[in-house]
Amino acid sequence: MGFTAFSAVRQGKRFELTVDGEVTEEILAQARNAAETLLSNPVIEDVVNVEVVEA
Repeated sequence: MGFTAFSAVRQGKRFELTVDGEVTEEILAQARNAAETLLSNPVIEDVVNVEVVEA
C-alpha cells in the first residue's frame, strides 16, 4: 500500500506508529493517510488526531 516510513505499529485504544529518524511533513501525511485508509474503519470510527510524541 506504499506505507514505507514506519518501522513499527502498536494498537491499543490508539495506534502508535514508530518512525526511525526525523518526522517530516511527508511522514505525517503518510500517517494521516494510513490512519484514514488502513488503520480505521470509517463506518464506525473517526481519525481524530495525528501527533508527534518524542520518546
